[in-house]
Amino acid sequence: MEIKYCDSNWKKVDYICSLFGQRFGVSVTRAMMYPDPALFDSHRARALLRKKLHGLVVAWSGVSPMHCFSRAILHVWCETSHIANLLQEAFPEVSSLLDMQEDVLMVLTVAEGHQGWPIFYESLYKVSGMPREGGEWCLRTQHAHHPWFGINVKPCVRVV
Repeated sequence: MEIKYCDSNWKKVDYICSLFGQRFGVSVTRAMMYPDPALFDSHRARALLRKKLHGLVVAWSGVSPMHCFSRAILHVWCETSHIANLLQEAFPEVSSLLDMQEDVLMVLTVAEGHQGWPIFYESLYKVSGMPREGGEWCLRTQHAHHPWFGINVKPCVRVV
């Protein structure tokens, strides 16, 4: 079901879910830094949170009454645990500045290493074939000189 807003160009949540009798608007984003995730710093963490939390405020105010939600979840896919830690440290400050600390839950998912690369760098990948036995998709890079790949690396993502 498509979520209805007062205007088609309005900021949007990715989906709405119900948990424990409450409706949540869920926004999903990625926290990453190319070419070196170690360059992601506290300034970038605060900037990302300000942008995404502000987007939730705008989405909240423009959603149609039939799709209204009472709380929000910001789900962040983090390229490294270091990035997740920076976001966790910045969240209380940024959410309180926007007066959202009681209304937004932040969920951090860390996808480190080559199995997480398709989440962060999907433009470098294309899926070839069907899932192999064991439920793995073999992904091939479109750019032969990606800095993290060895010549024979074929990263796979397990289908759960």
